[in-house]
Amino acid sequence: MADLIVLLLATLTSLLAPGVREADLEKQVAAAVLAKPPVPIAAVKVDAAGVSSHGVKSIEFDLSDLLLDPLLIADACIAITHVSKVPQGKLAILGIAWSADITEEALTAALNAHTSSLKSAQVKLEEEGITLSGKYKTRLFPVPFSVKGQLVVENDTQLVFRIDKSRMSGVPVPGPLNRIIEREVNPVYDLAKFAKRNEKDIARAKEQLSYTFKLQVEEITPGSGHIRAAGKA
Repeated sequence: MADLIVLLLATLTSLLAPGVREADLEKQVAAAVLAKPPVPIAAVKVDAAGVSSHGVKSIEFDLSDLLLDPLLIADACIAITHVSKVPQGKLAILGIAWSADITEEALTAALNAHTSSLKSAQVKLEEEGITLSGKYKTRLFPVPFSVKGQLVVENDTQLVFRIDKSRMSGVPVPGPLNRIIEREVNPVYDLAKFAKRNEKDIARAKEQLSYTFKLQVEEITPGSGHIRAAGKA
């Protein structure tokens, strides 16, 4: 996520010019991001305020169907405050806040992409928590299971599933097996991961920034069929 923000800022910097108007800058930045997206993105909306050739007071990127492989994020918002040009051609930033809406279908697909011992894993999201069901592969045959728990944040960027209640073929699952399931699925996703194909662009863009990124997930809010993750960078 932090590296995605770096590339979005690089796009913004290249379009700041004397006499640029907010409406024009918003359209130009959105068009430039879609023309050369750092990752697959279906739609981009840009909202800027306090625009000058020296920077912007605030700029917000609203991204739809953002693919941070293998996780598809339905909607993401990245809000950056006080972007300004400083000596040596670098860019200074006061702060960055972000949020992302993730559906249960997207979490299910991401989970099945990296787990090997679970078959037909299915994630169900509700305000009360998360239900994970499927079949656990044993040496003899797959055994149906269903576990309930919460998605929590670990190591600032990792979404981790912790089991509260569990059953396997109608029988409560013993604690050690719960831990095995947790080891198999976790981390469900790490927001610090980013596509390697952008390494050169990211390195070049970071050279232009006078800012130290520290990506953090500060809050996870469960809802019916989706979760909302939010934090800063």
